[in-house]
Amino acid sequence: MLVLVFVASQLVTFSQEGNGQFYYNLALEADRSEFSYIDSVLNLAQVAAIAEKNDSLAAQVFYKKGNVFHNEGLYGEAQVEFEKGIEIARQLGWIKLESKFLKRQGDNFLSSGNFDKAVQFSLQAIDLSLTLTDPALTSHNYSGLAEIYRFWDQHKLANTYNELALQYAKTSGEEDAIAKAYNNLSALLGEIGRNEDAIDSLQKGLTLLSEDNFFAIAKLNSNIGYCYRNMGEFQKAIDYHRVALKYKQEAKMLTSLGYTFGSIGRAYLGLNMYDSAAYYVAKEVSEAKKYKNIYSIKDAYVHFSEVFDQMGKIDSAYHYLNLSLNLKDSIYKVEVETQTLLYQRKYDLSKKENEIARLKNEQLLNQATQKNTIIVLLSLLVFSVLLLVLYRYRSAKNEQKRKVIELKLQAKELEEIRNKEELRSFTKDLVAKNKAIRDLNEQLALKEHQISEFRNSK
Repeated sequence: MLVLVFVASQLVTFSQEGNGQFYYNLALEADRSEFSYIDSVLNLAQVAAIAEKNDSLAAQVFYKKGNVFHNEGLYGEAQVEFEKGIEIARQLGWIKLESKFLKRQGDNFLSSGNFDKAVQFSLQAIDLSLTLTDPALTSHNYSGLAEIYRFWDQHKLANTYNELALQYAKTSGEEDAIAKAYNNLSALLGEIGRNEDAIDSLQKGLTLLSEDNFFAIAKLNSNIGYCYRNMGEFQKAIDYHRVALKYKQEAKMLTSLGYTFGSIGRAYLGLNMYDSAAYYVAKEVSEAKKYKNIYSIKDAYVHFSEVFDQMGKIDSAYHYLNLSLNLKDSIYKVEVETQTLLYQRKYDLSKKENEIARLKNEQLLNQATQKNTIIVLLSLLVFSVLLLVLYRYRSAKNEQKRKVIELKLQAKELEEIRNKEELRSFTKDLVAKNKAIRDLNEQLALKEHQISEFRNSK
């Protein structure tokens, strides 16, 4: 972590050199878990892109920042970045890019639970892609809309848009679009109990994929295994999950290996092969711990408890069930920390916006000063009296601009102070609530003591 802080501090030194693409590439190469580092590097890339007037790079940075925030569950911050991307794409007439931003904005609203907004932005994305006659882009957009309706249990509409996504995917010939369409369609069919149809859909999708598309092959095989397990055909489920495991390893899908190990273990449990079930669920636990995913660890402990329960080892079953229950407290702490991070991110976002606004204002001020210098020099060559008049006029105008800029900066500083006060207020409220809980506990203990003394006195 210290290395990352050092690197970031070094990057600040060179932030004015205009190498925005360099910073952007650093963000792409970074490990996804290093959120703070990626955020810092992308901020440098954004400042550099603005200084370079590189609209294409700025759009890429907005897209990447939006995705980073979305993946961290910071949907408000993600929305801001996607809005910036939509604005710049519209200004430059980049229809394809605008469509992509609109779709991601729709995905972001879905994740935050705003169904109406999710549908609205997804439909806008589809409308734009249809004007481009880009079947691959249109397929991805229809798939996104279908997923929105699936998550909201509107299965008929989800099926309609999945069929459209599949139609455009086949027309485009793009494997990722084809795999996504078949995968989403099978997910819908599985939800409504049509597992055999889901398997048929997934197997058709596999026939259209090239042999080296490991990611897509892994996903489709994993879902086929899931369907067979739902149907109680556990051996077939094991076979397909083993295939999925092989391709996940080829595709370096390391964080999802634990899920597949657990799926194989539960399928063995269905066959009453307890030793094999315990072996694979133990690997699920190991993988979950390796990547420190507390939710996956909790699920793995539950699976382990189920295995031991069926084996008749009640003590071990209780042990792992108790471990999973104990993790609820840890999950609660994670959620509280996430909420606190959200407030902190809002505060940080305000500071970043202020910094960007300051740099823009400084740039405008520098441009105005340079223009005045040129005018002064030219005026000297033309006429000295005209120079004096022009100089005074421009100086007055610049003074007004400086005052306007100073007022803007003061307004931003006040906004930053308000954000700090909101964060401080939130912290005080949290401390007050904790104190109130402790006071209530003390009162309860006192009452219990009094009751006990009263009983003893009888």
